[in-house]
Amino acid sequence: MQKNIIKLLIIFGICTQCSSQTSDTLFLLNVKNEIGLEIPIELNLPKVQDNEKLLLAKSLDNPDVEFILQKTPSFFSPNYSSDYSCFSTILTNSVSDGEYRITSYDEKPIFKIEENKNGQLTVFEEGNPALTYNFGMQLKEGVPKRYQRSSYIHPIYDLEGNILTDDFPDDHYHHRGLSWMWPKIFIDSVRYDLWHIYGQQGDLEGIHQVFEKWLMKEVGPICATFGAKNIWQLDSGQKVMDEWVYVKVYKANENSRAIDIKLVFKASVEIGLEGQTKKGYGGLNFRFSPRIETKITSQFGKEEDSDLKSLPWADQSAIFGDNNYFSGVSIFQRKSNNNFPAGWCLRHYGFLGVEWPGVERYNMNPGETFTLSFRILVHQGNAVEGSVESAYKIFSDPPVVEYK
Repeated sequence: MQKNIIKLLIIFGICTQCSSQTSDTLFLLNVKNEIGLEIPIELNLPKVQDNEKLLLAKSLDNPDVEFILQKTPSFFSPNYSSDYSCFSTILTNSVSDGEYRITSYDEKPIFKIEENKNGQLTVFEEGNPALTYNFGMQLKEGVPKRYQRSSYIHPIYDLEGNILTDDFPDDHYHHRGLSWMWPKIFIDSVRYDLWHIYGQQGDLEGIHQVFEKWLMKEVGPICATFGAKNIWQLDSGQKVMDEWVYVKVYKANENSRAIDIKLVFKASVEIGLEGQTKKGYGGLNFRFSPRIETKITSQFGKEEDSDLKSLPWADQSAIFGDNNYFSGVSIFQRKSNNNFPAGWCLRHYGFLGVEWPGVERYNMNPGETFTLSFRILVHQGNAVEGSVESAYKIFSDPPVVEYK
């Protein structure tokens, strides 16, 4: 009798384990194979169990072809709803259109997220830093205190560990790595300046991005994701804007690493945002570290310094540090962004900026929101060697999934 009970318990345990496994079929469509180019994408899978953090998709046509899906927040997925689970993945060029069986999976994270006492959060991939988000107030020694700031990313590293961003450069103290800021902000007809913080001459009341709390810190074998909640605050203490920052750092391949960023803003008061007069700069900004042989490229080829030229993507590549090879960064605008494609501030001294809303003021009433989403592609070589144009085409028209 006791032996029979033990057998029943064993059978029950096996059946319970089997029933907890996800085993379904998905169909991938619109996969564009590019030699040597791996594709970071999001896929929405309906009815996937909430407790599944990792899945393995294996081709039914070729069992040697497989890819891992890691559950993440949705940055770009269209028609996302609570009925869907968003998974991030990286597709190699062996993956093609077809039918894939998905099952539960388990693998250790290759990423680590660490904070330090200086108000910095760093994402590491297999022990090597990928980027640092400055959530605490930062100030370089010898720089006037009015330039103290937070809520930006610096450093960003290339695949060899070279720093690509600059912070507090001597020619523009207010420039700060990868940042999101505007030089003209209007509240009750009073101008503020998030770009210079206290105005170019230091003659305006200050406005600051201030960290409130972490929303998430998640790591896995495909990517690391973190989210922060900030506010825009005047010197008087008044909150004028809520700001949500989400960053997803994908696993690097031999040629590139994708970094996705989603920014959400919600007005607390009537507020207007505007780029610099005539030039239009203000929005998402990337200040590059010292380099030589700088090249700026777009879909039209070589670009000169310019303002307000509408482009879906732009790239700046150069030789950094004491190296003898090129590396670079592209910024991809998401099609869902307001006024896509926005204009650009292109500068060979080391600056790429998406000029949104440009020279036209964008007005918000209390409670109104807007969202801006981008992909930052850190790559080896110049824009051609980094397959930037192909990577943008896949980003703008990604594979889709049907699920059964």
